[in-house]
Formats: sequence, C-alpha cells, structure tokens
Amino acid sequence: MQTAETLAKYQMDNHTLLSAFKANITQEKIKSRLSSIFEKVDVVKNGEAYLKNGYLAQNYIVSGKIVDIKALNDALIQVISLEGIVHLVFPIHIEAEEGVLVFSFSLEVYSLP
Repeated sequence: MQTAETLAKYQMDNHTLLSAFKANITQEKIKSRLSSIFEKVDVVKNGEAYLKNGYLAQNYIVSGKIVDIKALNDALIQVISLEGIVHLVFPIHIEAEEGVLVFSFSLEVYSLP
C-alpha cells in the first residue's frame, strides 16, 4: 500500500516531465519546426530506435544551411522547445561554404516504448 502511495505521489509531483515522454517527436516534426529558420534543412534517422533506461530512444542527424550563427542559436531554441524529451548531442559541426554556414548536429529523442 505504501509503495502505491509513493508511486502516486511521484507521478503527481513529476506529471509534466513524465507526460513529456508521451510526446511523439517525429522526423517530420523536427524538420517542420526547423525549416522556417534554415535555407535548407534535412533530418534523417541515424539507426533504429532502441531501449535506453526503459525508454525508447531514436537518434536523428540534422543538417542544413544557415545565413549566420544567430540562426543556429534560433534553431537550437526551436529544438529544445519541442514538446517531449530531446537531447542535443555534441559536437555541432559548422563550416563556411559559399557565403553561408553549413552545419550538422545529432539529436536523441526519447519516448515511451
């Protein structure tokens, strides 16, 4: 009985965080969110989804072109504002090419299995 009460209290205290794992962040959602910032953006799955600490994890590689470093900052803000659990995986690769910045970085997205 005490365990059930402890679990219920934990779930109530952490409702926001636990509900974030229910969000279904897809490749299309990431691309849609970032396409307004980048001249060109591509989001591809990096391998198959796998279990990590009891949650389903999927890696994505995001790449594209931006006009300046501020746009990259705006993009990272958009990524962390996605509803769900998303981790940015470093390093972020940036290089100049024909007057624009070409970048790539990885995201790890978590959800319930």
